[in-house]
Amino acid sequence: MKTMRLIAMALVALLALPMDAAAGDIWATKRFTGDDDVMRKVRIDHAPRNLFLQTKWKDGYYESDVHYWLDTRKGNPGPEFQVRVYLDEFNSNGSPIPGITLRRIENFGKPIGKRKCVALSGSLTDGGHVNVTVPRRCLTILGQQPKSVRLSVGIFFAYGGPDFNGSWAWSPARHRFGPWVARN
Repeated sequence: MKTMRLIAMALVALLALPMDAAAGDIWATKRFTGDDDVMRKVRIDHAPRNLFLQTKWKDGYYESDVHYWLDTRKGNPGPEFQVRVYLDEFNSNGSPIPGITLRRIENFGKPIGKRKCVALSGSLTDGGHVNVTVPRRCLTILGQQPKSVRLSVGIFFAYGGPDFNGSWAWSPARHRFGPWVARN
């Protein structure tokens, strides 16, 4: 009798939990290629309402552009979206990142146009880690939100003066994607 009561209480407690509380699937890697070895981890969390993108850095803040390429359609190889985050000394104190855009693209560069995404946001932690939130509704194509997503990250370091154009670090490799991450 006591066991049945405990089981019933557990079921009621589970049903009372909000459905959005469940975490989405996650992919993370520590694999990088390129000219710089300042990245330590890349992570994507495909939650029910948002994608959470994170890039962790080796020794704090670096002035650079972080490019997150999102492949959202399995039948169409290559990315459909690019989230570009511009980091500079003005947001290195953990404040919100003002320079963040979402573009609809073809392949790894040709923009189709900018997307208006009011809830797109990002921040830079004191340790220099980039955190970006992309609402899934901003990734809608032909009325469909992505059921699964895969990620490629490129970080461009612009330094060295007029004779040097900068260098790239990539994850998991240049123009390559991590595995498909399905939404719960």
